[in-house]
Amino acid sequence: MDISQLLNNDSDGADWEFEASEAEEADESPEDEADDEGGAAAESDGEEAPPVSTSPSAQRRTGNAYVDHLIQASGLHIVRDREVRTAYKDRGELGLFSLFFTRELWTSLQTRTNEMLKTKGRLEATEFEIDAYIGLEIAMSFNPVTEIKEL
Repeated sequence: MDISQLLNNDSDGADWEFEASEAEEADESPEDEADDEGGAAAESDGEEAPPVSTSPSAQRRTGNAYVDHLIQASGLHIVRDREVRTAYKDRGELGLFSLFFTRELWTSLQTRTNEMLKTKGRLEATEFEIDAYIGLEIAMSFNPVTEIKEL
């Protein structure tokens, strides 16, 4: 069941309705509008709408069966699916620290780190190695006694 249908279920006579995003309104097809009108007619007759069957694309979101099962079992749903897909297409997959650092800052950090490593005659660090190092520094900062030392 769609979250907007759950939120719009008029069980207590509330005078509000969940609003669709601008992207959803722009992308809505005439078939969707006809479905909405048919659904409104069915609700006004006191009948419940039949359960929506899950399509194969909804069942296999990530291509990883384990992750798909976790998503299904969680009961969580993306309300603005089209906006999420558009953002993913535009920006790609975000990294581990994307909430804290912009992509430009992270690229700059990796570039400068690799330049310093080259001058010392060492191999360049991969993105994953830098992620691991920064994560370790953050985790160890909670305990001021600990310090990363070279072995």
